Amino acid sequence: MDSEDSTQDSPKLKKQLEDTLKENINYYKLLSFKITAKFIVHTVKSLIISFICLFVALFLAFAAALALGAYWNNYVHGFLVISGGLVLLLLFFLLLAKQIVDRPILRKLSELLNKDIKL
Repeated sequence: MDSEDSTQDSPKLKKQLEDTLKENINYYKLLSFKITAKFIVHTVKSLIISFICLFVALFLAFAAALALGAYWNNYVHGFLVISGGLVLLLLFFLLLAKQIVDRPILRKLSELLNKDIKL
């Protein structure tokens, strides 16, 4: 009797397994789309904001160099001081980039991964 029941339930079990597999595949497709979409949206927003900030910083640096040059009656010295300050800022950032950028980004990505994919 048991063998007859199992042979009759076999097609149902196979169908349920296929349906479950299809649902899981669709779920992971949707999850990957969600993660990819969030990544692209945040990347584009960050690039636009960075581009605007770059231009603001460029014009502020140019204005500061002109102001210092006018104050010292030598524009070359004004541009050299501002350029030197920017180089020092770059070196400071390169020395501390791991603490300032890498760790917070990795921490945030880990939180998103744990929140979105619950194992």
